[in-house]
Amino acid sequence: MKRFTSFIGRVRQAVTGDYVKYTLIFLFMMLLVYFYLLFAGMITAPKFTYAEF
Repeated sequence: MKRFTSFIGRVRQAVTGDYVKYTLIFLFMMLLVYFYLLFAGMITAPKFTYAEF
């Protein structure tokens, strides 16, 4: 248990406000790219189906 609490203490010292800020910015940018790629395929989908031929 002592190892675990000392590990948590080191992590808290290493994580600063800047680290959290830049991590959240990076996460937000990755989510934007993901949602763009997700919905870009829907926008460019054909308006008809091949069964209509």
